[in-house]
Amino acid sequence: CIKETNSRRDDGKVDEPKQHDIVEQMIITKKDLKPVEISLTDCLACSGCVTTAETMLVAHHSGSLFRELRDKCRIDNVPLVCILSPQSRASLCTRLNIDTCKLLSMLRQRLHFTHIIDSSLARGVSLLALWEEFKDKCIAQRRPLMTGACPGWICFVEKVHGELVPFLSTVRSPQQLSSVINRLRFGEKIKQVSIMPCYDKKLEASRSDFVNDIDCVLTSVEVYNELLSHQPDCCDSGVDSSNGFDLALTDANQNILANPGSSSGGYLDYIKHRLSKEMNVECTMTRSSRDVCEWSGTMPDGISVKLSAIYGMSNIQNMVRKFDPKMSQNNNVHFIEVMACPSGCINGGGQLPMENVSTTDKTSTVASIAQRKEYVKQVLDVYNRQ
Repeated sequence: CIKETNSRRDDGKVDEPKQHDIVEQMIITKKDLKPVEISLTDCLACSGCVTTAETMLVAHHSGSLFRELRDKCRIDNVPLVCILSPQSRASLCTRLNIDTCKLLSMLRQRLHFTHIIDSSLARGVSLLALWEEFKDKCIAQRRPLMTGACPGWICFVEKVHGELVPFLSTVRSPQQLSSVINRLRFGEKIKQVSIMPCYDKKLEASRSDFVNDIDCVLTSVEVYNELLSHQPDCCDSGVDSSNGFDLALTDANQNILANPGSSSGGYLDYIKHRLSKEMNVECTMTRSSRDVCEWSGTMPDGISVKLSAIYGMSNIQNMVRKFDPKMSQNNNVHFIEVMACPSGCINGGGQLPMENVSTTDKTSTVASIAQRKEYVKQVLDVYNRQ
């Protein structure tokens, strides 16, 4: 990874990096070239990027690791548990044009998962914990609170804006909470594979405090490719669609429930709902766009409440520039739901892109952007229906 940085002179002025300086550093002879591997630990320690590129050379959490893990579990008769995110479920169902039950059956029969868990169950637990943290930090201590479930956002804060770390939520993400729930339910000897909409989830699972929780993380794209490699026609009608989730968030009729609110987990919506239900605080929307949403309200004691949802790195950077650690002192409560990807997790970097989009000229590029936005809406519709 290469990061161009500004250099500060003794007189306080900033020199922009010169392109020829960078090029000179990169000019090497062919005989000096050696195979290079970048581990996930190396990536976490590097400050050269904001989020993980899909093409980054990583030796862990790959399709080959999954196949090795699957084959070993079959030989040793060890349960292989799948943690399936609702965003990945929507992406796969949209591309394959199938329903959830058929997708789950395909994952069992073709990828040989013993159990499949809906990560929305763990997200429900995380929302309960987040509410308690909100009451303690935002209401009692008058401190701003920002969500900590997006690994791209966490990496950005830790590498670039360490001063914001104290304001991050300490509640584990649904992926990591799911691993704890699964071990309680199925035992300590299980192996766990999570299917997530984001490549940065691989980095989250590799952190030192989570390293033994998840054995492999695959994105929606990688799972789709695994299904195709198993059988070219992965939409055949011979798949049994009778099997559902082993653990899921359901209603009294066993219908799968999604967390209300945004497709990124509904953190803001949940806080807003609990404020209304338990503290009689009704919030009204003051700003709304695809990637920035703001709500405000007033508590019975006159304290102002501000809730925000910020998606996309450009919006995050604008928010960080304006962020004041003292904004919640004395006169208001501030909660921010933050996700690194535009449109949130439903448009994560590991989600399946739409097929056959031409980008050969400017006209087609503009058209393809519109088509991609429309495709994201289609995936979002599937997410909301299932």
